[in-house]
Amino acid sequence: MDSDIPLKVHQSFHQSVDQGHIYLYDSTATHNVDDDPRSFPQTGHVVPQLGDKPQVPPKTPDLSTKRERDPLQGPFPPGEHVLDLVSPTTGAVYSIVHNLHALAPEHAMLVPRFDQGPHPFRPQTSGLTEGDLWSAWRVVRAYAGQGREATMFFNGGPLAGASQPHLHMQFIPFQHSRPPGPEALARSLPSPALPPSSPSSLSPSSVPRLPLPWVNFYLPLPSSPEGVTPASLHETYLSLLRARDALVAAAAAGEAVPPDEGGKRASHNVFLTTRFMHLVPRRERLVRVPRGREAGARDSDEGGKEEEEEDEREFGISLNGLVYLGYWYAATERDWDALRTVGLAKTLTGAGYANEEWRERERGE
Repeated sequence: MDSDIPLKVHQSFHQSVDQGHIYLYDSTATHNVDDDPRSFPQTGHVVPQLGDKPQVPPKTPDLSTKRERDPLQGPFPPGEHVLDLVSPTTGAVYSIVHNLHALAPEHAMLVPRFDQGPHPFRPQTSGLTEGDLWSAWRVVRAYAGQGREATMFFNGGPLAGASQPHLHMQFIPFQHSRPPGPEALARSLPSPALPPSSPSSLSPSSVPRLPLPWVNFYLPLPSSPEGVTPASLHETYLSLLRARDALVAAAAAGEAVPPDEGGKRASHNVFLTTRFMHLVPRRERLVRVPRGREAGARDSDEGGKEEEEEDEREFGISLNGLVYLGYWYAATERDWDALRTVGLAKTLTGAGYANEEWRERERGE
């Protein structure tokens, strides 16, 4: 039963952590931010173990083709697989699996299983299907039905922060007893005025944006769960995609539009809860954050340390859906302070598309 999903994920996660199958990173400090930008709650986690991870590779990964080794197809190692969801109409199988290096409890993935039959491989640069969205809806609805809530997020394309080409979605329970940033903001606003017919009748210019410095399209879902269907979810998603396409085309007006290059121009993050679907168009994956002069101020006559000193002056972050949900992770307090100095809103805007509606509103105030 779908209602059992949250309990099974919870029990399996903690059992896998206890048995050493999952490594749960521990935060030594958390910092709540509500003013960068205003009304968009975010949390910075200081996680020292992140300092042991390899640097974020500067080269954008190719997510358009299947790799020789596909860890998301299975078989999964002990402690990773939780359960399978089977579509009653198509027979497609979606596996819920743990993130083996988890930044938060119950941060998991929803992975379609591919074979050479009726469900061939689809890369992370593909669009989401009715089956994908309906499986995601089953998860978030199950969490809500158990008195908890979760967000399903999709890093669509190489500039959205994904690293595996096997199409996959992720979900995470609401953190810190509140909705994530875009969802909290959407819930605080009056419901957007939409045509009485289906979302497919919306023109791209009519799709609402959250009042943020970067473009975050969003659309409400029917207030009654019974009003949500696979078709209606997909229509909502397609309306958000059309708004994204119009934005990208307008941004490229007057310029030679480059080839898509494995989904780069179409990269986006999608968020789904029981109340809203969001889409953030992306134009950059990696940001470099300067640590400040004191971070690299280690005077030495040894030429071999020059490159090491240079590396300490900045660090790289691959911005994925967690960050656009308002969940940040830094290896040290110094790195978190560096992020705050640059500005969370500035960082998110630089990797997305600047929201001209926000700029006009800010100039008018």
